[in-house]
Amino acid sequence: MTMAGCAFVKYETKEQVVSAIEGLNGKHKMEGSNVPLVVKWADTEKERQARKAKNAQSHWLLLW
Repeated sequence: MTMAGCAFVKYETKEQVVSAIEGLNGKHKMEGSNVPLVVKWADTEKERQARKAKNAQSHWLLLW
């Protein structure tokens, strides 16, 4: 079974964020999953828009 989800966590300090990313990213798997957790900084609005544009372009290329 493949499941995807996301969560956002706010920390008090940048040091806490860096520690969480370094301590968790790629090092743990959720029960029933075969891929490790991805823990990273949240994407900016600009990054989200660029990803959406790229995905839309790929979608249209597949339809041709």
